[in-house]
Amino acid sequence: MNKNELILRIAEETTLPRKTVEIALNATFNQITQAMAEGERVQIVGFGSFETKERAERIGRNPRTGEEVPIPAATVPVFKPGKALKDAVDQQ
Repeated sequence: MNKNELILRIAEETTLPRKTVEIALNATFNQITQAMAEGERVQIVGFGSFETKERAERIGRNPRTGEEVPIPAATVPVFKPGKALKDAVDQQ
């Protein structure tokens, strides 16, 4: 499922106009992104939590040449599913 399909499904389920759903979904994604960029954890009970994790600098390899390449430290987004989401997926 892509973003447009998600918007259409939400619009069908809620009977809201597609454009309204798209605006609300974009605002939700923007707020989650902004909070994570500021180092905040976003927890949605029953669904999961979005947070950031520090990844240390490490050495990687160029697969073409085999040469060692330094990979710089980075802050990466992480999603941890909640129990309700895990249970719903497991029942499928």
